Amino acid sequence: HDIPAYTDLFLQNLQSSNIHRKNTTAFAFRYLCTKNTTENEINPLIDTIFQLVNETDLNVRKSVLGSLNSLAYNIPRSIHHVHPSFENALADVCKFKPELVEEIELWPFKYKVDEGLPLRISAFSFIDTALPYLLEKSGIQYIMSQVLLGISNYFFWDLIN
Repeated sequence: HDIPAYTDLFLQNLQSSNIHRKNTTAFAFRYLCTKNTTENEINPLIDTIFQLVNETDLNVRKSVLGSLNSLAYNIPRSIHHVHPSFENALADVCKFKPELVEEIELWPFKYKVDEGLPLRISAFSFIDTALPYLLEKSGIQYIMSQVLLGISNYFFWDLIN
């Protein structure tokens, strides 16, 4: 694949106001991250993809985290692009958010659906894959606090409801 030939198109789509285009491009990014891809080829796209973790659309955020997981697995040196704003966004994704829990009523039964669960799973999967590289940047205290916060909030919410 010829990544430099498509870099401008990828950047344009990742910064698009169209959520579907942004989501599709963020999801497709994972297919650029192969063992044959060099860090120099992928570098122009990395900062933009890391910034998309702040996106408001949950599907875009999930696609970005999945792509970053592929990036961390196949091109681990590229994780040096992690900066505090990404860490804060990742911490936000790891938190359980009660407002994302929706109660579905199928007469006569009611059950709860956690819309944030797939996003948290993607975030924890990224942390698991990138852990050796995140330790160099962030430290074990930060990472463990995020994991514990995500797990404890989820179980606490489950207990009170």
